[in-house]
Amino acid sequence: MGYHAMRANHSKTSAAAAPASIMRLRCMICFFWALDTRFFAVVPVFDRVVFPVLEALGICIPSLRIVPVYEVCPIFVNHSKEAIPMHSAKRIAVIGAGGKTTTLSKLAGLHRTERVLLTTTTHIFPFSPLVCDRLCIAPTAEEITQALAQPGVVCAGVPSKNSKLTGLSEEILQAASQSADWIFYEADGAKCLPLKLHSNTEPVILPGTAHCFVVAGLSAWGKPTCEVIHRYQLREDWAQNPGRLVDGAIIADCVRDAVKACGLPRAHLTVLLNQVDTATEKMDEIAAMARELEAEGVTCKTCSLQEDGDLAKILSLESIL
Repeated sequence: MGYHAMRANHSKTSAAAAPASIMRLRCMICFFWALDTRFFAVVPVFDRVVFPVLEALGICIPSLRIVPVYEVCPIFVNHSKEAIPMHSAKRIAVIGAGGKTTTLSKLAGLHRTERVLLTTTTHIFPFSPLVCDRLCIAPTAEEITQALAQPGVVCAGVPSKNSKLTGLSEEILQAASQSADWIFYEADGAKCLPLKLHSNTEPVILPGTAHCFVVAGLSAWGKPTCEVIHRYQLREDWAQNPGRLVDGAIIADCVRDAVKACGLPRAHLTVLLNQVDTATEKMDEIAAMARELEAEGVTCKTCSLQEDGDLAKILSLESIL
């Protein structure tokens, strides 16, 4: 439990007391340390050195009283009265197919004046200097903290095969969480295809994730299932008919698969029906599909992330601020 040191009123007064403003002194001295995500307050130096000196000078010193920090500094605690860290980055996942990298890039750009970490729980290619200001390869806790000490976008990960980066350790993520304002991360892979189904080991969602963007690429419309859906074989009927052309029903089923696999409440999800510029002749069917998903409690936004000028609205995170 965190503690706050206070000086309580004392019954005695001093004839040789200092001015009234000093007599009314109420010392509130706190030194906080983060230890296992808990905060502590200690006052040994003041209790053993400073206060005795003041008393020797004839200044009335009230007695020391220790009280829980939540009684005087409620900002440091939650409703259960357990101490929580003073700062923790908001974690935002991006899953699905057909625009995850673009979504991450655009999110980073929208928040570039803040401290942003771009990373993954699976595999990503390092972001270009146009997207990120600093690249950290296999950083230590100290290095990631230093990289996130000022506003800008940091891309970080551990080297993997094919020049990709894989995820950071929990220790490094914790260090990053204490410095960054946002952690945007890719939580699954799609082999560069516009749609996908999820295996039972994905997506890899970090604990404490506040929101998840589910991306689906409309460029798959009208193309053979086997050519545009990663792991299409996981659906028996699709595996038996791999040449079936993708339509709104198939895209909606891919979205439903991602929503279920993610595991977050639907209120914490936003579906991005991306690449609408590639299927302009299907706008009525796309609108019907979006309405169907919305009726199931899923927020859907039809967009072209590469071309839309209103990205701040499309990728809004106001609901978690």
